[in-house]
Amino acid sequence: MFNELVIAEQDRRHAFNPAYMIDQSHNVTGPSGELVVSAEAICVAFVKALMVDRRCLSDYQRSNDVLNGFRTLRDAYCLDARADRRHGTL
Repeated sequence: MFNELVIAEQDRRHAFNPAYMIDQSHNVTGPSGELVVSAEAICVAFVKALMVDRRCLSDYQRSNDVLNGFRTLRDAYCLDARADRRHGTL
């Protein structure tokens, strides 16, 4: 999903102004802690989507090379994009 959002954001031919919302149910834990966990997961997914090699992916899509297109996406999504808690940065 985030890969498609990044593609839409980078495509300057169309206006793109999404509204993002986190919708959760807090039955077991408190809402603030779960909201932070969800926000961190969303940030990690977004960073991974930004790491996709778009040029390679586009080439594979044009040549109908599904396997290497998948590998290009998987390579980006296998990266460790978690925040470095020691320094407070990604």
